[in-house]
Order: sequence, then structure tokens, then C-alpha cells
Amino acid sequence: MHRRYPEAIFSAAKELRKKSTEAERILWNEIKSKKLNNIKFRFQVPYDWFILDFLCPEYKLIIELDGNYHINCKERDFERDLYFEEKGYTILRFKNKEVFDNIEKVKKRILIEIDKIKKEKKLTLAIPLSRGT
Repeated sequence: MHRRYPEAIFSAAKELRKKSTEAERILWNEIKSKKLNNIKFRFQVPYDWFILDFLCPEYKLIIELDGNYHINCKERDFERDLYFEEKGYTILRFKNKEVFDNIEKVKKRILIEIDKIKKEKKLTLAIPLSRGT
């Protein structure tokens, strides 16, 4: 397998998968193996110098769960989100509490976002290229 990143990032992602939080395990159990509308998600994915909680490559959707750790990382999270938005990704953030309190609502929000992405994709494909006149 060709890897563009240092082995350390892959090792870190593997370790995060082993030591996932309860909220991550709950959400992963609901979306793994194409359980959510037959959509493929990946878990603890190395990407550039980051590790994404969840990634849906088909729709360029990143899902991040924010626990207590993220309280002091808002600026870093904001910069990271901008980085991925510039690459054409959509980022959804949920607090762990949202996953614990209402996983169905979280899943519904993910599906709504994917529908929006699908519609935007169709609109982009439907716009005819101008022919220089």
C-alpha cells in the first residue's frame, strides 16, 4: 500500500481506533458496514497530518465528535475545518452528549447533510460550460 504520510500517523490512527471513546463507538456501530443508507464511512482516518474521526469519502463528508478535549481546542478545530473546507469537504461536528442523548437525531442530521451534498453535486454537474462567444 502506498502511503504518503509518515508511519507515525497511521500508528496513531490505529491506536485511536483501539482507544475510541464511548460516543465514537456508539456512532461507529450505527454507521459502519454501510448500515446508514448503504453509505460507506471510515473510522479514525489519517488524512494529510490529521486523523479524522469519521470520513465518508464518496460525499467528502467529515464527522467529528467533540468531547471535553475539544473545549480548549476551538481555534485549532476552526483552522482544521477551514483547511478541509478549502479542499471541498463538509465538516459536521457533534458533541458527545448529542450522540448519547439522541443517536437517531445525529443519524438524521448526517443524512440531511448528505442529501444537501448530493443536490449541490447535481447542480454543479448540471451547469453547462459556457462556450466563448
